[in-house]
Amino acid sequence: MKTNLITTDISTTELTFKPGESAVSFEINAINYSDRFASFQVEVLAAGTDENLAQNWYILSPEICTKKPPGDSTQFLVKIIDSPLPGFVGQMNLTVRVFSIELQEETRQLLRLNILEGSGGVGLKLTLPVQEFQAYPLQQIKIPVQVYNPSSQPANAVLKLTGINPTWLIEEQQVIQIPSRFRVDAVFWCQIPDITQTKSQVQPFTITATIANGLSRQITGNLLILPQGIVEFRCFPQERRIPGRRRFFWRSDPVIFHIEIKNCSNVSQIFQLKVQCSDKIKYELKTDLSLLIQDKKKSIEPLNHDVEINNFDPTIDLEIGETNQILLVTKVKRHWLGRIREFLIEVATTQTEDFCSISGSSLSGTSPPSQTLKLKVLPFLPLGLILTGSVLLLGLLWWFSGLNPYHPFLGHKKPVNSVQFDGLASTIMSGSNDQTIAEWKVTNFFNDLHNQFIGKIGNAKKAVRVLRYRPVDNNMIAAGLENGEIQLWGLTEETGLIDTFSINKDDRVFALEFSQDSQTLFSGHGSGLVLQWDASLQRDQMTKGNDRLLKKKQFDFAVYDLSFVGKGNRHLAVVGRYNQFLIWNLDQNKTSKVPYPTGGQDDYILSVDVAEIAPYLLATGDNQGNITIWNMKNCLDSSGECEVIDRWQGSKMGEAVRSVSFSDNGCYLASGGDDGKVMLWALTSEGKRPLAMPDGSSLQTNLAIKQEVSHSYRQKKINSVDVKIVGENILIASGSDDDQVRIAKAKRIFNLGCDFRGNLEIE
Repeated sequence: MKTNLITTDISTTELTFKPGESAVSFEINAINYSDRFASFQVEVLAAGTDENLAQNWYILSPEICTKKPPGDSTQFLVKIIDSPLPGFVGQMNLTVRVFSIELQEETRQLLRLNILEGSGGVGLKLTLPVQEFQAYPLQQIKIPVQVYNPSSQPANAVLKLTGINPTWLIEEQQVIQIPSRFRVDAVFWCQIPDITQTKSQVQPFTITATIANGLSRQITGNLLILPQGIVEFRCFPQERRIPGRRRFFWRSDPVIFHIEIKNCSNVSQIFQLKVQCSDKIKYELKTDLSLLIQDKKKSIEPLNHDVEINNFDPTIDLEIGETNQILLVTKVKRHWLGRIREFLIEVATTQTEDFCSISGSSLSGTSPPSQTLKLKVLPFLPLGLILTGSVLLLGLLWWFSGLNPYHPFLGHKKPVNSVQFDGLASTIMSGSNDQTIAEWKVTNFFNDLHNQFIGKIGNAKKAVRVLRYRPVDNNMIAAGLENGEIQLWGLTEETGLIDTFSINKDDRVFALEFSQDSQTLFSGHGSGLVLQWDASLQRDQMTKGNDRLLKKKQFDFAVYDLSFVGKGNRHLAVVGRYNQFLIWNLDQNKTSKVPYPTGGQDDYILSVDVAEIAPYLLATGDNQGNITIWNMKNCLDSSGECEVIDRWQGSKMGEAVRSVSFSDNGCYLASGGDDGKVMLWALTSEGKRPLAMPDGSSLQTNLAIKQEVSHSYRQKKINSVDVKIVGENILIASGSDDDQVRIAKAKRIFNLGCDFRGNLEIE
C-alpha cells in the first residue's frame, strides 16, 4: 500500500461569504511525511473559473514555505476577499491543492463556499480576444477588450491601458457604460512610432477596469514590435586616383575611401566588414577619425603614410539610428611610363545574426550588400600627358599662325560699328572703335584652314562709326569718325589716306551715303546736320573742310542714318532721334515728314535701307524693336502718302534693331540689334513676309522665311549688317560689340514669288 508523503488538514469544510463585506478565511496545515526536506505550495481552485488566469479573489500567506525537515509541518492562511466568479450567488466548490516540487506529489481537499448576494458592487470580467499582438513601426493597431458586467445593476467603468508608452496611444483611458449582465466591446488604438524610435521587443501591457465603488479587474497581454528596416551602406567617393591632387603629380600619397553604415532599422545589429582587392593594393581600415587631418580646402589625408596590408575585418556594432564611419586607406606603387591602371575594390558587409528568420520580420539587411570602388593609378609620365603636350604645342603654333581665323593679333580689338560688302562680295570692309579699318576675304570665312583677315587699310586715329564703299569701281571707302571727321581711303597700296575733312569738330558722324555716280557724299551727324560733299577723285590737290562742302541742311534731331530712295538720287531719306523720318528733296531743297509713331527723346530710328533694283522699297529699324517695310512711290512721285507694307517686331523682347539691310533684289532683309542675333527675313514680291503666317512660325521650318543666321558672343549687340546674293546663296555680314566680324550663309528661296531661279543666269 502506497504511503502518502504529504498530509493536509483544513480548518473548516464550509464557509459563507458575502461580497462587499468582511473577508472570510480558513487555515491549511501541511505535514511532511517524507524522509527528506521539502517545501509546500498551495493553490485554491474555484469551479467555473479559468485556471490560466490570475487568481486575485483570495490572498495566500505565506505564498511558499521554506523547506521543512521530515515530520515538520507548515500552516497556510487563505483569506477570500472577492467572489471567484463575479456576480455568482449560491454554493461553489473550492479545491485546495497542496503540492511539493521536491516530493513530486500533491494532495487535494474540497471546501464548500456559500456565496450570498453582495451588498456592494460586483467586479467586472475582462477578456482579451487576442493575447499576443504584433505590429510594425508606423503601423496603427487596435487592441480590443471585452468587458462583462455580471451585476444586476448597470456600471460605469474606467478602462485604462498601462505598460505601453502613453504617447503611442490615441486614448490612454476611456469611460464606458455597461448595462446589467451585458458585455461591451472596447478598443484601444495604438500608433507605433518611426523605426528609429521603436525598438523591436515584447512590451507587456495591462488593461484595468475600475468601477465607482473602487472594485477593479485587470487583464494582461503582450505587444510585439516586429523587426523592420534596412541598414544603409555606402562608400564615397566611388572613384579615387593616385596621386590624389594634380599639383602633387610626383607624389604617391595614400588615398581614402569613406565607408558609412547607418542602421535604419529598429534592431541593434552587428556586422563584419570584408574588403577584397588586388594583391598590388595595400590597404588599412581605420575607425578613428582623429587619425586624419581634415581641411575643407584640402583633400583628406592620413597622418601615417606608411600603410601596410591589414587583414583586420572590423566588427561594427550599430544601435538603432546609429551611423558608423570607417576609412579605407589605400596605396599602390606607381610606375614611370604607360597607361593609367585601374583597380577594383569590393567592400561587403556580413550580418552576424540572422534576423530575417524571425516570423514576420521585414528586415532587408544592408542595402546594397556590397559596393565596388575604383582606384586609378597614374604613371609618373603618362603617355596621355606627352601626347597632350604635343597637341597643345601644335595648337599653339597654329593659333599664332596665319591659318587661324581667330588670331589674337589679327582683326579688331574693340566693338565693330560698320561692315559692308564690295560689289562682287569678294571682300568686306569693317570699322571699329579700335580706330582701324580692316579688309576681309569673304570666301575664307567658310574655310577653317584659311584666315579671313587680309589686313588693315589704315588707322583713322579715332573710332570709326560708319564706312561706305565708293559705288563706282569700289576703289575707295569713306569713313565717318567719332570726332566728326570724314576720311577717304584709297584701296591700293600707293593710295592710302586720300583726304580728311570736317566742318565741326566732335560732331559725331553716324551715317554716310554715296550718290550712284560716286561724285558726291552725304554725311549725317549727331548735331542734326546733313552735309553734301564733293567726293570726286579728279582733284588737282588735296583740300580740307569747307572746300569739299557743297550743301548742308540742319535738322532738329540727331541724324542716325541716310539712304537714297526713288530714282535719280533726287530724294534722301533721313532718320534719327524722336522717331523722325524725313525725305529731303535735293532738287527743291525741301523736306517732307513721313508719318511714324511719335517718339520721345529716347526713341530713335537707327537704320534705313533701300533695295538697289527696287528703289521705292525702303526698310527702317528702330530702338523699340520695330522693323517696317515701306512703299515710297506714292509719296515721292505724287502727293500721296507713304504706304506701310509690313511692320513687325524684330526681336522677341522688343530689343533695339540697330541695322537693317536689303539684298539688291529686295527679296531678303537682314536685321541685327541688341538681342545679339542676326536675322534673315524672306519677302514676297510686294515686300511683305508671307501672309500665311505673319510671324513665320509654321513656314519657318519649310521655307526658312525667318531664320537666325548667326549671333554674337554672350548676346552682345549687333551694330551693323549687310546682305549680298552670290549664286544660290545669301551672304549676311555682321559686326558686333564682341569685336568680331562674321559672315553667315543661307540658301535662297525660290517659291515666294520674289526671287527666281532664272535670275541665277543674269547674276
